[in-house]
Amino acid sequence: MRPHALPATARPVIMAAAVAFYAYYGIYKMLFVHFDGVGDDFVRGCFAAQNFRDGRALYDMPTPLNPIYYPPLSVLLFLPLCALGPGLAKAGWFVLTHVVIFVTAGLTYCLLSGRSRRDAVFATLVAFGFSMPIQSLIRTGNLNILILLGLTATCHAIISGRPGVASGLLAACTWIKIYPAALVLPVAWRGDWDAVRRYALIVFALGAASLAVFGVANHMEFLARLPLLDRYVGAITAVSFMFAAKLLVGDQHTAFLMGANALFGAAIIGACWVRSVRGSEVATDRGGVVVDIMLVMVAIMLVTPTSWLFYHAFLVLPQALVLVLWLQGERVRYAAGFAVLSVLIDTWEIIIYQLPISPTGLTIRNIGDRRDEFASLYRALYGTPFVLTVAVFAWFLLNYGELRRGLAALTRSPRTG
Repeated sequence: MRPHALPATARPVIMAAAVAFYAYYGIYKMLFVHFDGVGDDFVRGCFAAQNFRDGRALYDMPTPLNPIYYPPLSVLLFLPLCALGPGLAKAGWFVLTHVVIFVTAGLTYCLLSGRSRRDAVFATLVAFGFSMPIQSLIRTGNLNILILLGLTATCHAIISGRPGVASGLLAACTWIKIYPAALVLPVAWRGDWDAVRRYALIVFALGAASLAVFGVANHMEFLARLPLLDRYVGAITAVSFMFAAKLLVGDQHTAFLMGANALFGAAIIGACWVRSVRGSEVATDRGGVVVDIMLVMVAIMLVTPTSWLFYHAFLVLPQALVLVLWLQGERVRYAAGFAVLSVLIDTWEIIIYQLPISPTGLTIRNIGDRRDEFASLYRALYGTPFVLTVAVFAWFLLNYGELRRGLAALTRSPRTG
């Protein structure tokens, strides 16, 4: 197909704007406006690391702080920097977070540059530069930034024909947080049991190492605390079904909400499986596995109750992929709809804080603060991220075949400038 052309001056202007957007929100504002609150999640990990060094219970936090909910083995990630003290550790993690983002962007470029370096550079800069969810990961210091790197590296390893590396990366991500375990489903329903066995063996090996280092008691404490994380769903805005359900019925019906979420999860994971089985030609289709992983990641956002707004950062790879396919003239249905969804998702934090939605200047954030006064409007507006995520999931299902064929074409085509 004929590639879509942008005006001669459009590319450099858009790329410069993406770099400026990232520099302003990701560096300038973090350093000179938000720095007192930057890295709060990482600082809590430092307290766990200090507990480990002092021989105390891993999950004992100072009273003012919320507890951490990372698996014990992930605490090893905090030890090197946190030995410098909270201030230097936070500064070091801020710098390291940007390094991780640049490496992730580099892997995204490598994954998409098989046909055109120029298009891959443009798409990568646009997807990463304009993503406010990535800025939220920078601000919070959440370890999801490492999951984003691991997920992108996994996709790159699959396309490169290194399934052992992919299994190891997924296993490592599973011990940073639990939910990446669901990303092994695509290789399971394709019948690649060698990959599943490799993943399981590495997970169990890492688990044995974790037990040896941190002991049984800390792991039991982690498992006991994990269900308590749901109490933050509702208090903190999320993109999940559980959050949207709590907006409608409140949080007093725990058993009902958990059951409804389980049924919802089974339905959308089933939709992923059906679409994959019907849409792929062979079990070894590497592009199909990568598209499945992207699709399941969107499903994880919807099913995991505590998928906060920054989970939308996992959309940067599919956003870059779709943009490259569009630039290359590949068939993508409802591309304009996906573009609108991406813009709304990527700028939602700006919309919440800056966009007045009433003649009196009320913003969505103001309505959230006064939710008792604007109950119906609060539910509708704060449920919007869930609706947007469902729309992205539906778009993926509709375009599954196009994305699979397009990714295969990108990775086997001769490269141009």
